[in-house]
Amino acid sequence: MKGKEKYDILNPRNLIVSGVLLAVVSAFNIYAGLALAGSAAGYIVYLIFGEETLVAYTIVTFLTVTEQLGESIRLVVQIMNFLILGFLFIKKLGTQFSKYPKIPKGLKIFLSILYIALFLSFLFTRYKELALLQIIRTTIFLALIYIYYALIDTKKGVEIVINTLLTITFGFGVYLFYEFYLSNFDLLQLNAKLFNEELNIYIHKNTFAIFFAISIPLLITKIVGEKRTEQKVIFSFLMIFFLTGLIITNSRSVLLALFVSVIFLIYKINKKFLLFPAIILLIITPLIFIEPVSGWLDVYFRVERISTGRDWILQTLFNIPLKYFVFGTGPAATQFYMWEYLPFQIGSPEQMWMERHFRMLT
Repeated sequence: MKGKEKYDILNPRNLIVSGVLLAVVSAFNIYAGLALAGSAAGYIVYLIFGEETLVAYTIVTFLTVTEQLGESIRLVVQIMNFLILGFLFIKKLGTQFSKYPKIPKGLKIFLSILYIALFLSFLFTRYKELALLQIIRTTIFLALIYIYYALIDTKKGVEIVINTLLTITFGFGVYLFYEFYLSNFDLLQLNAKLFNEELNIYIHKNTFAIFFAISIPLLITKIVGEKRTEQKVIFSFLMIFFLTGLIITNSRSVLLALFVSVIFLIYKINKKFLLFPAIILLIITPLIFIEPVSGWLDVYFRVERISTGRDWILQTLFNIPLKYFVFGTGPAATQFYMWEYLPFQIGSPEQMWMERHFRMLT
C-alpha cells in the first residue's frame, strides 16, 4: 500500500464499520471484543509507524497488562501478541528455515543440557502434569525470545525497543510516585501497601525496582553516546528520577544488582572511570558509622533481617537437592517438597507467609 491507500482503513466509513463489528463481538464475549480491539490497534500501529513500532507495541502490552487487571484480560493480550509476532515473523522470514537467525553454539549447548535435565526430571517426578506445563511454559518463553531476536535486527529496531522500555519505566515511576503521594510520603506505609495483595496494587514493588535497575544502565549508555547537550540533560533527569524510584522501592537485592551492573558497565566503557565510584565509596564509607546516618541505613536496609527469616529457607532449599540429587523433584515441584524440611508447623504464620510468596512466584 502506498500513499493514501495505506491509510484507507482509517477513513470514517471503515471506522464506523469496525466500531459496529467490535460492539457486536463484545456483546457476545467481552474478551473476544478486547482481543479484536487490541488486534485492530496493533494493525493501525503497524500501518502508520511500521514493523519496529508494532514490535514495541507488543512489548508494552506484555509488560504493562498484569494479572491485577484480570487474568482473562492478560491471557487475551498474550494470545493477541503471539499472533502479531507470529504474523511479523512469517512475513519477514517465511517458512525457509535457512533464513532463520542462527542460535550461537554456546547457547545451543546450554539449551540442550536444559531440556535433557527437564525431560529426565519429568520422567521421574510424581507431578507430571505440572512438570509438563512448566516445560511448555519454558518453551513458549524461549520461542518468544527467539522471535524478538529475529525481528529486532536493525539499529532502529534496537533503539525503539530501548526507548519503549524507558517509556514503560517512566510510566511505572509516575505511578509509584503517585502511590507515594497517597501514602503521605511515608516510605513504610508505601512498602506495606505494595506488599499487600488484598489492596490489588497494580504491580509488585520489586517489579518496579527491576524496571528501574534495567533502565538506569541503558540511560548511562545513552548519556555516554549522546553528543547533544539537551539530550544528555533529559537522560540525566530520567536517571535521577529512576534512581529515586528505586530507592523508594527499598529493594536491597535490586540495588545490589544495579551496583554490580553499573560497575561492569563502567569497566567496559572505560576502566579509568572506575576511579570515580571508588572515590565515592571512600567518602561514603565513614558516614556509615556516624549517627544518625548509621541508624537510618540500618532501618532502610533492614540489617537485622538480612538472615532472620531467610536462613531456614536457604537451609530447606539446600536439603531438598541432597535427597533428590539425581533427577530432582520435577519442574516446578519443589514447592510440594519443601514443607518436609521447614522448622514450623502447617498453619503457622510462617507457613502462611511462605505460601503467599510461592503464589507470587508461580
